[in-house]
Amino acid sequence: MGTRLVAGIGYGSRVINPSARFAIPNLETGLVHFGGFDAPYELAADFVVVDVETTSFNAQTGRIIEFAAHRTSGDGAIIASYSTLVNPGSIDTGAVHVHGITAEMLTDAPTWSQILPSVMEFMSGGIFVAHHALFDAAFVYHESVRSGVNPQLMPGVCTVWLAKQAFPELDRHNLDAVSARLGLANAHAHAATSDAQVVVEALPAMLAAVNEIKHYVLPHDVATHNEQLAFDVIPVKNR
Repeated sequence: MGTRLVAGIGYGSRVINPSARFAIPNLETGLVHFGGFDAPYELAADFVVVDVETTSFNAQTGRIIEFAAHRTSGDGAIIASYSTLVNPGSIDTGAVHVHGITAEMLTDAPTWSQILPSVMEFMSGGIFVAHHALFDAAFVYHESVRSGVNPQLMPGVCTVWLAKQAFPELDRHNLDAVSARLGLANAHAHAATSDAQVVVEALPAMLAAVNEIKHYVLPHDVATHNEQLAFDVIPVKNR
């Protein structure tokens, strides 16, 4: 990982707004401090593209039932992947007609507490990326806090914001609109692994269309959290 501090740059005060709907530069949440064009650090770190399927839209009361993450350098290729269904501890799986995940499918799935060490290991040293990243970051944060771990702040980018910068001519910047603009196919929309893969494939065009994204915080190593992780580590699955 390479890091360069941009000297003499004035980037203003961070924005802390838990009620914000979309991520904007310098917005700080529990898990992610979102970057932009005027931040102090240029990072040569992997992007960790995350997508979650959940029981509801409310991260404080809802639960993650599927988690997927792909590491990429930003060139459209996947370096490594981690994905799993997650047992929320109840039979409520939310909008089955959207994500297709039933309670029966989660019976033998691990809980968030069980996968948390692997999730943190996989995201270690990376830049958090998601489409509508406030949603995904909030669920990862609240699930982790419920498991007794207060996650360390990560650098991050929301690809809704990034798409607005790259493709201002679009009326909408949801994942379907961005995919159509770039001619990308999403064979399994609302499946976490597939949605995250589309974001990976869209990143090169979006990054090429804007100035280099800079960040307000540095990536962290999972070793800094070892004292908090009193769980059995499940091996990360690469493919």
